[in-house]
Amino acid sequence: MPPKHTSRPETSSQNAPTSAKKHQKAAAPKPPKPVAEQLKRHFNSLCAQIDGGYFKNAIKTCNKILRLDPHDKEALAAKLFLLIQTDRYETALKHVEGDPVIGSSEPAHLFEKSYLLYRLQKESEAEEVLREMEAEGGENSRASLHLEAQIKYRQADYEGAREIYNSLLDNCPEDTEEHADLVTNLNATQAHLDFFQTGYLAALNTLKISVAALEEAGAPQFPGSSSSYIPGPSSAAPGASQLQQKAARKSRIPKHVIPGLTPMPDPERWLKKRERTSYRMEHGGKGGRKGGKKGKEGMGAGATQGMVLPPERDASGPQARSSTPSGGTSVAKRGKKGR
Repeated sequence: MPPKHTSRPETSSQNAPTSAKKHQKAAAPKPPKPVAEQLKRHFNSLCAQIDGGYFKNAIKTCNKILRLDPHDKEALAAKLFLLIQTDRYETALKHVEGDPVIGSSEPAHLFEKSYLLYRLQKESEAEEVLREMEAEGGENSRASLHLEAQIKYRQADYEGAREIYNSLLDNCPEDTEEHADLVTNLNATQAHLDFFQTGYLAALNTLKISVAALEEAGAPQFPGSSSSYIPGPSSAAPGASQLQQKAARKSRIPKHVIPGLTPMPDPERWLKKRERTSYRMEHGGKGGRKGGKKGKEGMGAGATQGMVLPPERDASGPQARSSTPSGGTSVAKRGKKGR
C-alpha cells in the first residue's frame, strides 16, 4: 500500500491583515477648523436659538463666540440683550461695567446701564447716568425719555413725569401699542397729583375727624421713645385670663347624624358583637349554641359591666331585679326557682 500523505496546514495569508492592523499607526487627528468658519457656525446657531426663544442656550453660544473673539461687539450686545430678557440684571450690569467694549462711554451703552440701574431700584444712579449720556452728546431719544419719566415717577416727581408723558403723547400715533402705554402711565401720574392736591381732603372728610384738632395734637409719642414709660394695668391685653382657660371640648357627632331627627348611633358599636348588651339580652334566655341552663349561667357569670345584687324580698316579689342590664335577669330567675 502506498504511504499516506500527511497534509500539513499551510500558512495562509489570512492572519496577515490582522498583524498588519496591529502594526498600523493611529490616524492623525483632524486639524481644527478655521476660526472664521467656527464663528459663522456659532452665529447661525445663535440666530436660530434667539428666533426660537431658547435664551439660556443662546447665552451659552455667546460665551463660545467670546472665547474665540473676546471683543466681538455683536456677541457682546447679544449677550447683554439675552441677560436682560432673562431678568438677570445683576449679571448684566457686571457684564456692562466689566467689559471695556460694551462698558464704554457710548450713548447706547450708557442707556443700557441706566436701564439696568433702574430695574435694580437704584433711581438716583440711573438718573446720573442719563445726565452723563446727555453730556456726552447723546440725543434724547424716545426710549431715554420713557426711562426718565419712569425714574421721576418712582421718585414721586409726578409733575415732571406728566410733562414728559404729554410731550411723548403729542408725537405718538393713536393706533400703536406705545400710545396705550403712555395713556395708562399718564392716568396713573394724574391720579397721584389729584390725590396730593385735593384728594386727601375728601379722604379726611370720610374719617369724620377734626383736622384742626389733629394739627394741635401734634405727632403722637411712641412708648419706646421715652424711658420713663411704665405700662399700667390697663395696657395689659384684654382677655388674658380667658386665654389661659381652655375651651370646653365639643361633643363629637358623626356627620350623618342630625340631632333631633336622626337616631343616635349605638354607643357600643366599638365593642365586639358578643360583648354588646343587646346581643347578650337576646341570646341569654335561649342559651345560644351552648343551650340550656348552662348557657344562662354562663351569661350571668360572664357579666363584667357591674356587680349583680341578690333580689330583695319586698312587695315587688320575684319581679325585683337589679339595675344592671346584664346578668340581673338570670340571677332573679334562679332566686324565684329556689323559693
